[in-house]
Amino acid sequence: MLYTRILWATLGAILATAAWLMTTGNRAPAVSGSHYQTLSSTVATSPAVDCIDLSPSSSGEPCVPGPVLLPGMKVNRQVGPVMFVLQIDGNEARVNAQVSLGNAGMTGLSMTAAAPTADFDLANGAGQRVWGSLGAFFCAPPNTSHLLADFTIENLRDSGTPVTQAYRGDLIRWQSPTTSVLARYRQPLLPDLQVIVELLDPYKADSSNALTAQVSFYYASDLIDSYTLMATATPVSLRQSSVGPVRIEGGLLDFRPATQEQQGQLSLDGTFQSGHNPPNHYVGSVADWSWIRGRADNCRG
Repeated sequence: MLYTRILWATLGAILATAAWLMTTGNRAPAVSGSHYQTLSSTVATSPAVDCIDLSPSSSGEPCVPGPVLLPGMKVNRQVGPVMFVLQIDGNEARVNAQVSLGNAGMTGLSMTAAAPTADFDLANGAGQRVWGSLGAFFCAPPNTSHLLADFTIENLRDSGTPVTQAYRGDLIRWQSPTTSVLARYRQPLLPDLQVIVELLDPYKADSSNALTAQVSFYYASDLIDSYTLMATATPVSLRQSSVGPVRIEGGLLDFRPATQEQQGQLSLDGTFQSGHNPPNHYVGSVADWSWIRGRADNCRG
């Protein structure tokens, strides 16, 4: 009887353990609702809003200067009481600008790769004054070129105490051409013959961006011949060619690059003739330029 009781007690314990395992063994560990939300939540950020007017430099908020423009476009940019009228040259690396403050204005501001900065200082009859500078950055693609404004607006209060606000940021940005014309020169050789020199900056992916010159001879508007030159030890010989009554008899073109120590120069030594007139021998420079600083960000200016 004793063994029977022990057997039944043992069997009862086994059955109780099995029942407990059946009710608890398949239960998943509890995870708090807050912890689950933390793991699955994402932080939503609003897209940055483009702005046309510059923000004060003290705000620290970047300002996107509108859409990317194309060479040849003309746009207005209003910053507080100051109006900028900006023209991107469609043929060469140049930006022309006008600045106005109420009834006061300044025209004729021009920025090139060789002279990329223009200063301005205006005051109107309402006790306002603005002074500062514009700086053009002519960059290699795929980077966009841009125009940086850095200026201060001053308002004279009734108490006679001036209040100033500084601004700094890009006014415009535009698509950088694959080859940028840094400067253009025109030299008459005969009454109906002229030579046009374009100083080119052929941007290359390998950063070998040595300047070159495109030299073209024209009879009126008709092209006679053209040459592409770069810095070489040997001058380039002119081919005998003609259009209408104008003839190029021959000569030499010599390209001297600009450095920090010397001016760049394209010189011509050639003989030209028009109709039955005596030949004209031209010796001299047809283009001169200063050293143009390159930048680490692959921009000039």
